[in-house]
Amino acid sequence: MPAAELAGKTVIDTSNYHPQRDGQIAGLDATSTSSSELLAGHMPGAHAVMAFNNIYFKDLGSQGQPAGTPDRRGLPIGGDAAAKRAVADLIEQFGFHVVDAGGLAEGRRCLQPAAGRRRPARCARRGLRPGQAEAQPGGGPSGSDRSRGA
Repeated sequence: MPAAELAGKTVIDTSNYHPQRDGQIAGLDATSTSSSELLAGHMPGAHAVMAFNNIYFKDLGSQGQPAGTPDRRGLPIGGDAAAKRAVADLIEQFGFHVVDAGGLAEGRRCLQPAAGRRRPARCARRGLRPGQAEAQPGGGPSGSDRSRGA
């Protein structure tokens, strides 16, 4: 990975850990870390954002809807606040609601498959799990995420 070239840039991690494909990774199996946290460790100075890993790539072009549409599909993101703003804007341009899952560590609750699951955890359409806050227009975190600096 070209870590020096990525320094200072936002990197969107769309990956999902699948032990049968990727091999066993103890921290991921124990859910003590996320794949994005591991990736960020290989890119010092880059800003990793976990996003787009809970949607089929073809759905990006066919399921987006205008802001304010009832039951608009939500896509969760996780990472540092500044990097999430740019990714949130991109998600909104694609026609999806942004669900701010917090930092990379907090994001694994919604974005990372739990050990033993066959598919990544999903966030309900516009429904938030406890402890998650919606991103404000423009991608900034709201509510409790702002006070945590996520």
